[in-house]
Amino acid sequence: MAVSSTDGSVQSTERICDIMLTYCDSDKEFGIKLAESLKEKLDVWYADGETWGEPAPRAIVDSKVFIVIMSARCAKEQTIRDHVALAYITNSIIIPVGREYYPDVSKHMDCAMLLTLAKINWIFFVKDDEYEQKFERFLEEVTQALGEYDDTQCHSAVDEQEFFTDLDKYQYNFNRQCSVKRSESKDFNRFSTPFRPSILDFWERHWGAHVDVNWHTFARTFYVDYNETLEASFGKDGADMLMKLMKTDIFDQKSQISRSTYDAFCGKQESESDGVADHFFRCLCDYTVGYFAIREVFNMESSVRLQAIQNIGRFQTPSVICSLCDLTADVDPNIRAVAAIGLGKAGQATKRVQDSLMSLLNDKDWLVRQSACLAEALMQDTKAVQKISDIWRNDPISQVRESAEIAITHIGGAEAEKSLKINTVLSGEIRNLRPTDK
Repeated sequence: MAVSSTDGSVQSTERICDIMLTYCDSDKEFGIKLAESLKEKLDVWYADGETWGEPAPRAIVDSKVFIVIMSARCAKEQTIRDHVALAYITNSIIIPVGREYYPDVSKHMDCAMLLTLAKINWIFFVKDDEYEQKFERFLEEVTQALGEYDDTQCHSAVDEQEFFTDLDKYQYNFNRQCSVKRSESKDFNRFSTPFRPSILDFWERHWGAHVDVNWHTFARTFYVDYNETLEASFGKDGADMLMKLMKTDIFDQKSQISRSTYDAFCGKQESESDGVADHFFRCLCDYTVGYFAIREVFNMESSVRLQAIQNIGRFQTPSVICSLCDLTADVDPNIRAVAAIGLGKAGQATKRVQDSLMSLLNDKDWLVRQSACLAEALMQDTKAVQKISDIWRNDPISQVRESAEIAITHIGGAEAEKSLKINTVLSGEIRNLRPTDK
């Protein structure tokens, strides 16, 4: 088992920890106390608040359970937001621990964190004299979560392999285990807005056997059914963003919404009960959380971006690969470049991934084209050799041409060797034509 450390050091083991615990400086004393209590029975990693450094993202990637200490001050910190987002996309089970009651913390959260944490049961350690009593229940929750994580991993390996064979078909399905409520929390229910599931799912409830519906009708009906719940739980900004993503990402701004598109988004239901508990609404919330999380992790200001890219092979889940493919069309060229490298390191050479990288080879931004060449090299995608050869010969930016040459050499194969040979012959002829020094 890995040993946790307060100096930021990490022993080289296969897995750093089962549990990662994070907190901000203002909650350092309590965070260390809670971590040390857990360490008596479980495998926990945490670090000094001033020395999180590179080991912290690696510990999050490794962790089965991610515990975040939340207070009003923590809710404002970029590092905490980055840690939560990384835990989400790496499919750790997230357990928020409140040092203040939920209303006092939630008003300081941005819509991304609200969407991620609002529907997860919290444990509150507000009064210090209740620590021992609260800790016993908290330990039970964490132990149960570890067991659920192991059970989920045993059943997900085959599904993920099938997923990668047809990435387009299942592009919306995020792993939702981190948002599952393990038990009803009286503490949390005192402050959260109750969600009352309907007897039928959204489409069946309003349109039954109809095969399509007008977008404006669909959106207006959804607003009437769910807007009050969304704004109460996630704020107006979060509700507006969810509606926007539903139009642009899920239904591609189409004027008519087909039942087949609706069903493709909802994906395979995990149990029969999903069909009677507003499955579409829950899927849409999960998709929106994933949308925010993946951008939080891979944006240029993220404190975990480099470590996430370096370790992407360790959490190349379908949701992450799909999201990286989506990011290749982002308006920010820096995001497109990061997404390219991430896809290259993930190494899943599916058609959707190959198409995404191929489009980046034509990008107007030279840094993106350079990143795409390097990603193709990492993927060793022989189908891209012809296009990369063209870039090598004709791209106006020397750094891109150099990256293209590296990619061709690294990919190898008959076509690559042919391209390299032609270049060698031409280089030799150029040398022969140059005047010699007398």
